[in-house]
Amino acid sequence: MAETPEEKKTREDAEAAQAVIDAKAKAEAEQPPWGDDDAAFDAEKAKALILNLRDELKGMKAKKPDTANAAKIAQLEAELEAIRDKERTELERERVRADNAEKKLKDKEDAETEADLRKEIADASGIKPSLLRGKTREELEAHAKELVDEFKITKPKAPPADGQGDAGSAVNDGKEMSADEIVTAALKH
Repeated sequence: MAETPEEKKTREDAEAAQAVIDAKAKAEAEQPPWGDDDAAFDAEKAKALILNLRDELKGMKAKKPDTANAAKIAQLEAELEAIRDKERTELERERVRADNAEKKLKDKEDAETEADLRKEIADASGIKPSLLRGKTREELEAHAKELVDEFKITKPKAPPADGQGDAGSAVNDGKEMSADEIVTAALKH
């Protein structure tokens, strides 16, 4: 099957990107990322290198890459992160690591808090927690009210304290009953 012009352009772009990556890898293997072995670290050169990599990455993302280009983009992103990591001091790396850990912990706590809130509102309204939508208490309560109103959901009544009769209604209508009357009334229901 013949290659379409778009496929040919994509293939050529991927080959060009691979050539750039290969050339950079070869150059990096031969010298430190800031230039010559004898030269001191130059922040401007490092910044220019990072900006060039970012531009390459943006260009590849803008073309809506296919799966072949996705691997190239991932490789460029990894290279960019490696360069950023080299520029960070140890303290900065630890700060970034701590920030990431704190974010994961906060996300986990938020999910647990949301689940507890969802269960609390579901129990109060007589609805399954999985049916509720929303993240905040107000959103969940509003959706619970909407469901209750729409489907005429009523919370089941508790049985009376004396344990007699149907749930929520007394067998004796408030008058004294003998044991035989209680058994007869219970059997009717």
